[in-house]
Amino acid sequence: MIKKPQIEITEREVKELNETFGFHFSREEWLVKLTNEPSYESLVRAYYQ
Repeated sequence: MIKKPQIEITEREVKELNETFGFHFSREEWLVKLTNEPSYESLVRAYYQ
């Protein structure tokens, strides 16, 4: 069973992430990537730090 993500992101944040990193992920895809694949989380955190 897939756990519900513990974070929430807005559509504006999804648009910003896609533009910044050159992806075309949906909100749900970003939630999965940010909560289940540390490499994406690390990438996003590193960018904003």
